[in-house]
Amino acid sequence: MEEKDDYKQTLTDIRNLMDHSARFQSLSGWAGIGSGLAALAGLAVFYLYFGFSPLDPFLFVNYQTVPFLMADGIVILIVSVAIAWYTTSRKAARNKEKLWSPAFRRVLLYWMLPMLAGGVLILPYLSGSGPILFPAAIALTLVFYGLALISASRYSLNELFWLGILNLIPGLIAFFLWKYSLIFWGLGFGVMNIVFGVIVILKYERS
Repeated sequence: MEEKDDYKQTLTDIRNLMDHSARFQSLSGWAGIGSGLAALAGLAVFYLYFGFSPLDPFLFVNYQTVPFLMADGIVILIVSVAIAWYTTSRKAARNKEKLWSPAFRRVLLYWMLPMLAGGVLILPYLSGSGPILFPAAIALTLVFYGLALISASRYSLNELFWLGILNLIPGLIAFFLWKYSLIFWGLGFGVMNIVFGVIVILKYERS
């Protein structure tokens, strides 16, 4: 009986080791916090610049605000990627794990495919002249970001799956409540990323 238990424990240890080696474990919680803060800061700049209130629906779509929001979003994306790359590379170095490992390349691939597909699909919305098209594009960025995180979670932290769900749901709601799509965008990209980062730090990085 004891030999059978030892055999089961050995198999469990082997499975855990294989699972660990197949996953990229060095994703930093500070990447989530930095990305979330960048998103909220970008929204704050927009609202302060135009003097809008976050509770005023649909004031953000006109010939002046749309180009500003698109440029603002590109800056947020660049800053977020830079923060994620820097913090994750530092954590990988501390963990003596190669950043450009097969596991990391799988995470990047599974994350990029939904994002690229979403980017192609959103292009007509960004260039459309209808009043609903641009808010719908904002909602769709959340949807495809959530799907990308769910896809990438297969080869990284399990918490990425739940972060994906918590971006996917606001994105779907925002697609129908399009007048409030910026609020939902800030909730997903901003607040949820920060919550994710705090959880990862408390769970994996406190030491």
